[in-house]
Order: sequence, then structure tokens, then C-alpha cells
Amino acid sequence: QVVGVGTRAMATWSKDHETWILGPLGSHFTAPGPGEMALLVAGGVGLAPLRFLAHRLQRQQIPVTLLWGIEAEKIPFATVPAFGGVGVDVVENPLVLAQEAAMGIVTRLASVKKREGFFHGFVSDLMDRILEIGTGLGVRPRLYVCGPTAMMAAVAGLAQKLALRGE
Repeated sequence: QVVGVGTRAMATWSKDHETWILGPLGSHFTAPGPGEMALLVAGGVGLAPLRFLAHRLQRQQIPVTLLWGIEAEKIPFATVPAFGGVGVDVVENPLVLAQEAAMGIVTRLASVKKREGFFHGFVSDLMDRILEIGTGLGVRPRLYVCGPTAMMAAVAGLAQKLALRGE
């Protein structure tokens, strides 16, 4: 998606184009403490850093649930039907991210647009619903959030209400 000078330049690159990049930038996420599982809440392109985190935590054998809210017309990742686990009763025939499902990472998708297999509403509403029913979590979640400011504010409000720690 072209949103500025950098992505405009990148849109002109061919498949074999090579360039230099600088990274990583910013600070890292803190690992969950003993007795905690990781609950990752992503909005839109906020999925990118949280996918990396989910994969790292999974390799460390930390239970991970990743919630992703997306409004784009086309979903840029393969999806498969959910098999049990957290939030199955939140939406009929839920879809999950295929790569993460193959790794044993629980994922659930949300959209304010009506989409088959998606929770209908904001990803923060999905988080609230899953925490309300407690299905499949089993242990106290530590939150990791990345996405639009309004979404992060909604998740922060829920975290405060439920006395959950997070980043």
C-alpha cells in the first residue's frame, strides 16, 4: 500500500531489486512472566511485528493467542478453518492464519465488515469477548498490542479494567 515517499519508491521495485535497510529500530518486547501466556492484539499493519513476536514466543514454548483486526479488502495471508481452542464459540466457522496454525499458534480474525469466519466487530471487542468467556486461555494473559492509536487505546482501557499488564 503506497502511503508516502518510501512506499512510493518501493512500489516501483522489480522482484529482484536489492536495497539497504536499517533495522531493527525501537525497543523489544518483554517476555511474559512465569504463569502467563501471550495475548497479542494487532490492528492492520500492526500484525507485522506481532507475527515475529508470536513466532519467537512459540519457539520458547510460551502459549500464544494472536488476534488480528483487518479492514483491507484482500487478506494478504492464507487462512484455514480453526480447529478448537480459544474463541471458537465467538464466531461460527472461524478462520485462522494458516502459517501460525501450522505452528500451533492460536489466531482469530476480526473485521467491522461482515466476513464469513471473522468476528464481526473491532479486534478490541473480540479481545473483550474472549477474555469474558475465558475459553482456552487457562493462564493469565500478558498483552502485546500494535496498530492504530484508537485500537491501542481501546485495548489499553480493557487492560486497565481487567488489571492486565502489557506493552
